[in-house]
Amino acid sequence: MTKEVAGQAYLTLATYEGVYSKLWNALYEVIQDNVPDPKNRTDFKWIWSAYPTHEINEAENSNFDELRDFYPLIVISPVESSYDPLVLDETSIDRAINFSIEIYSDSLANIDKLADSIDEQIRANKDYFASRGLTSLALQGTEFANFSRSGLMIYVKIMRYRGVYSGA
Repeated sequence: MTKEVAGQAYLTLATYEGVYSKLWNALYEVIQDNVPDPKNRTDFKWIWSAYPTHEINEAENSNFDELRDFYPLIVISPVESSYDPLVLDETSIDRAINFSIEIYSDSLANIDKLADSIDEQIRANKDYFASRGLTSLALQGTEFANFSRSGLMIYVKIMRYRGVYSGA
């Protein structure tokens, strides 16, 4: 893109200032506002930017019920992008954007219900994401795992998304 300074035209690059936090916050808002907590917890943080290891360790050391109260929880991973632009022209730079959403639950039924709800809301809010520069957003695949924590079986579904960010 070009920018005029004191009557002179200069070639500049599109900016990505704040893109990662802007997109992460948009994801958080869509999930927080539209995906109900299956346990109807109020005043309880259940959407995180990283797995809450410290908080869960404290609950685990306290008692089994307090540990169980942490689940389900959702982790929205930090937004990542490719270094190479997909499109570079005078008005914008398009880059591939990737992120994952992890769902942790002590219930298999909650895993799939939450995954369905999250994916439905991401698709339903495509115009909202587009207004923040993120288009062509699509689920690329999922992974499933489980682990035991103090005798509590925890199920994990990881949903991987990819989109295109147009910086201007």
